[in-house]
Amino acid sequence: MNKKVISGLIVVAWLAYLAFLVKIILLKTESLSDIFLGRSSGYRSYNLVPFRIFVDYGTYLRSSNWLRAFSNIAGNLAVFVPFGLLLPSLSPRFQQRFSMPVMLALGLSILFESLQYVLALGSADIDDVLLNVAGAAVGVAAFRRVSRWTGSNQLQTRILILAMLAVGSVPAMWIATEEFGQMLGLTKYETIYEGFEPIPKREADAEGTLVQLTDKQLVYYQGLLTGNEATDQWLEKRQVRLNERTQVYRRTIVSGKSSSTIRYERLASKQYDSLPDHAMLTLWFEQQSNVPDVIVISDPLVPSKGTQTISTAMEGHTDHSQAPSTEEELRRSDRKVPPEAPTEEISGSIMEVDGDNITLNLSVTQETEGGAAVAVTGLGENAIKVNVKVTEGTKYTLRIANKSGTTYKDHAANLDMLASDQTVQITGKREGSIFRVESILIYRFE
Repeated sequence: MNKKVISGLIVVAWLAYLAFLVKIILLKTESLSDIFLGRSSGYRSYNLVPFRIFVDYGTYLRSSNWLRAFSNIAGNLAVFVPFGLLLPSLSPRFQQRFSMPVMLALGLSILFESLQYVLALGSADIDDVLLNVAGAAVGVAAFRRVSRWTGSNQLQTRILILAMLAVGSVPAMWIATEEFGQMLGLTKYETIYEGFEPIPKREADAEGTLVQLTDKQLVYYQGLLTGNEATDQWLEKRQVRLNERTQVYRRTIVSGKSSSTIRYERLASKQYDSLPDHAMLTLWFEQQSNVPDVIVISDPLVPSKGTQTISTAMEGHTDHSQAPSTEEELRRSDRKVPPEAPTEEISGSIMEVDGDNITLNLSVTQETEGGAAVAVTGLGENAIKVNVKVTEGTKYTLRIANKSGTTYKDHAANLDMLASDQTVQITGKREGSIFRVESILIYRFE
């Protein structure tokens, strides 16, 4: 085979490989135009502690997420193996010393990790550099083995290297696309909507949790019921009447590897009894009316591990036929706050500060079926408001953290440092409808 053709193929393979590295490392979530025009998501973090990835590996294994653990280690190692195969194939001067291509791989990996941090394209990790260098070393060792097998014949060595890359790239690209395509930016996740045309396009008027639904009325908690009484106690129970124009839809999500289908199905009143307990509600009201025009019912959130299920003192709505039907019954059915409450911890965003009184928009942490933790905070009318009162004995701490929250430093603080929209973590006790503060942690991200 023509020597020039093989040399040209090596150069093409090298350039294609470099372009592939740029795509999966720097452009996996952003385009070049977004980066240069400042439209990138702006996420950055770093890790300078070597071998921390193996600690994370154990964490993933304990959570049965072995694929994520394996891909993070094997992927960072394997992606630089072609570097060690191709660079010595480009020129004999890269074959003289084992360390030369390995050091160049080190420099390229550090460049990629630095650009990720500087351009806010993701996480810069020393472990990624170490694994990349190890992968390049494996590639160089494989090149030298092939070169010895061919008797240092440059043409035969290059042909075998191209053959190895061609054979290995097919299953590697299939695995990368099928299993990690979205993570690496090789594929896009598609969301398909079915039957959504009747759903209002404007922002919803209210969100909540289903208590009872008939063709005449809806009883619900304003906010998302989680199964954790420490936060669920602050939810307000509401009742609205329905009319013949009210439309009720069931929202279901069917997820796949490359797409999710969100379906909206119109329900008849006879189907209401089969709805799951604690289903999530989204409501749109008629103009200048307290009557819902459209109600969308979604699957409930999965209660977080370690939290109680909702007690009968709080509920009384698993039997839909026994739900309160009048305003007076609704008031009488509300749960009572125990007079001697234990010390609790709540968090959220400050809505208003008035002297020693604070209005807090409570946030609740949920675990989804996929195992991810989700912080849920209502906005506007959907805010879960908690009346908080500080005292002379309240301890204040200001925690200044980086944007990723991986590093922080605490400082002494005072009441004057509290302001609207601040994220806070509060420890204290309930006294009736008031949460009396013992200590408050103020978060500031820089």
